[in-house]
Amino acid sequence: MLEDDDVLWDRHSGGAGHSGMEWKDSDKALAEAFYADLPPKGKFVFDLMMDRPGERLTADWIVGQLSRRYEDEAQADRRSVSAILSSVSHPHARSGHRLPFYWWRNGNGPSWYAMKPGVARLFREARQGIADADDGTWSAREVAAVVEDYLTMLQAEIAGQDYVKARHRRALLPRLNPVRTEGAVEYKHQNISAAMIDLGLPYIWGYKPMSNRQGALKDEIQRQLVS
Repeated sequence: MLEDDDVLWDRHSGGAGHSGMEWKDSDKALAEAFYADLPPKGKFVFDLMMDRPGERLTADWIVGQLSRRYEDEAQADRRSVSAILSSVSHPHARSGHRLPFYWWRNGNGPSWYAMKPGVARLFREARQGIADADDGTWSAREVAAVVEDYLTMLQAEIAGQDYVKARHRRALLPRLNPVRTEGAVEYKHQNISAAMIDLGLPYIWGYKPMSNRQGALKDEIQRQLVS
């Protein structure tokens, strides 16, 4: 793992993208705005780097994670990573800071991507801040709908039946507040995974547990399981 002061950070291939101010602990609000502005796949790749601070991840490995999460990425190649990360251009320009992640060319091999440990910690805190703020905005009706959908997918997974997460998310949206996006639903499903673990229950492997205030989710899970 690369520490914050490792000389390899200065040997990146990111060019002028790293000429701005470095991110620091006091930039949490700015980091929240940056992360919130990313599309779902951009958040997913950011999460991979944030949750593996200082680790250089190959483009091929990232593509493998993408293909397992998104059905439309089944035929993705290493170029997909740079295409997805191009979504940072607008939040990056508004931030006045350098890019939060680094990348290195690797000859004819896959490029490497990584995030400094200190920056990764800041963005994890920003991600949690967004989740905490969002938790109180989901109505009881929405919580019931998203938990019901999650348990349906989990039942299919346990039974060895095929299902497509993206189709479930899209089918769920009409039952939710119009402001909800597929990314918000995906994040809520990750919150449910964390609640399932807290309750000592199995969870959907493809929805990485994402901690949050779990009271309403736990109550609804228990209500539906005993009803």
